[in-house]
Amino acid sequence: MKIKIAYVLLFITSLYVVWTQFYHLGELPIVQWDESRLAVNAAEMQQSQQYLVSTYEHQPDLYNTKPPLMIWFQVCSIQCFGLNEWAIRLPSALAGVLTIFLVGFMAYRSSNNLYTACLAMLILTTSYGFIQLHCSITGDYDALLALFLLLSFFQCQKFLNTTKRMHLYYFTFFVSLSILTKSAAALIFFPIYMAYFFYASRVKYWKQLAVCLILSLIPFFLFLFLREQAASGYLKAMWENDMGGRFINGKDGHEGAWYYYIQQLFEFRYSWFIWLLPAAILYGLLKDIKELNSISICILVYLFIVSIAGTKLEWYDVPVLPLIALLIALFFVNVIKHTNRYVFKFGLVAILALCLMEGLYAKINFTTNRAGMRLDKSIYTISEKIRNYKGSENLYYYSGTYDAWNYFYTFTNKKIQRVQFDKVQTGTTILTTNSFSDSLQLKFYTLTLDSNSHDKTIRITGIK
Repeated sequence: MKIKIAYVLLFITSLYVVWTQFYHLGELPIVQWDESRLAVNAAEMQQSQQYLVSTYEHQPDLYNTKPPLMIWFQVCSIQCFGLNEWAIRLPSALAGVLTIFLVGFMAYRSSNNLYTACLAMLILTTSYGFIQLHCSITGDYDALLALFLLLSFFQCQKFLNTTKRMHLYYFTFFVSLSILTKSAAALIFFPIYMAYFFYASRVKYWKQLAVCLILSLIPFFLFLFLREQAASGYLKAMWENDMGGRFINGKDGHEGAWYYYIQQLFEFRYSWFIWLLPAAILYGLLKDIKELNSISICILVYLFIVSIAGTKLEWYDVPVLPLIALLIALFFVNVIKHTNRYVFKFGLVAILALCLMEGLYAKINFTTNRAGMRLDKSIYTISEKIRNYKGSENLYYYSGTYDAWNYFYTFTNKKIQRVQFDKVQTGTTILTTNSFSDSLQLKFYTLTLDSNSHDKTIRITGIK
């Protein structure tokens, strides 16, 4: 009977995970900055069928210089489901669900308990940072990166537990995929693996580890060579955007104190479960339990590395969020298992219930109403209008020199066109944000047709 209840709970938990991830996945317009840049890269790649060099405005993109693995997945999704928001986000969403299921599987293997698997999955699902903007509900790199890094960590664990070479081969494969996903962000895990081997007293395997890490770089270096040959200037731009320039100095004003990631974990990246993390890490370091040892070391070393980096962005902690969920779940189960005091057990169960209730309520509210989403919707008033445009005439828009989140919709609807000043003719109707309407009025005589607090529709009546 207990086994049947456990399987029913696992089934319900799995349905909840899938619902939370996919409900209204395509509801939001393409989000400003990274998702929109990737969306345009994928749209242009699907259109041109040139798969080596990602482009923006049909020119080699030297701003988004990550390897194109995620863009390739998005192109495949577009081929299957058409060019829309849902297709752009599908690879991230699938990576998010697979990561949550993998966390549950790892929890089950460590505890041989399905309830632990359900708990680990729920902790990650109800966190505020994983099924969220710039992770698994938008077409960004980070959910896919988290999946490949967790898979490589899992294979690393299995190798140290069994010393079977097969796990080293899988480890090398997944590390290679993580590098092809987000280059420098994946390389952060190299010293983490070395620290893990050292802490586990497996220094004698460092040579094999080094060989695997070197081999995992070969596909990345091959891509770099081919990409530079196809369009020169890529290596220099990639170094400045993704490698040394971003790590040593704050990029584009994204700076913060050394405790930036620790602070945001406790303030808005996780549910109440995060307050158990210090105790879980201490427990994991002191107890002779391999799984807890390895997870605690990885969390600490990762947070240390990203904390000393010059550039700080809130989504840089995404790869560590699954490990936090796994550690807290295993911590709970081990503490309850090894205590005979019923009062203490009751207290732990009460804490668990409160944390789950808070997390589930907040996440359901987020999923159904997008409550608590850190998104300035005023930016997307034009996006909403042009993505839903059904008219028979061309609709022109103007929203500044960089507008990837609007530019994407010129690929989904050929009636949507960006304004180019040298081609504007008398009688043209233009949708523009209020902040840029003055730019048009400096050169043209205009008539306001419609206006609100964020944008206006004007007609060009003459040229000054």
